[in-house]
Amino acid sequence: MTFNSTAAARLARATAGHVGRPIAIILNGTVRSVLTVRGAIGDSAVISGPFTAEAAGDLASSLSRAERPQGGGSPGVTLPSPLIEVKPVYNPAAMQAGIEGTVLLQTVVLADGSVGDVKVVRSLDTTYGLDQAAIDAMKQWRFTPGTKDGSPVRVAVSVEMTFTLK
Repeated sequence: MTFNSTAAARLARATAGHVGRPIAIILNGTVRSVLTVRGAIGDSAVISGPFTAEAAGDLASSLSRAERPQGGGSPGVTLPSPLIEVKPVYNPAAMQAGIEGTVLLQTVVLADGSVGDVKVVRSLDTTYGLDQAAIDAMKQWRFTPGTKDGSPVRVAVSVEMTFTLK
């Protein structure tokens, strides 16, 4: 399958932190397949697995004619959006050490809009505590929950916390 530049950029961001982990392909509320991400998806993807050639063709055909929802995502699905964003605390020792960069976090936004467990996907610093500062800040975020067909659901999200010296 090939993707336009907008879809390719979105897929690259969404899959970069999921390499080696399973994802589901959901069409019209039905799980069509569960796959393991082997690498960040760019402008094209190969879907492989325990498929017959006919099943793979059916899946590709379904993906190409699936209803395109407004604003991305799957039909009937809305993604969570931040209501309260807390910036991480940039501690003096890390500032003095000149550490700058980004911590990539993954969490699940719960059905009530709160944040579940937070995991560091890409570390910046474990010595001066910037990874932990990013986790602590993320736990304080609040979201309008994601929904599926109007009902609040848990949604996995990735968030980058950036530390920049001024």
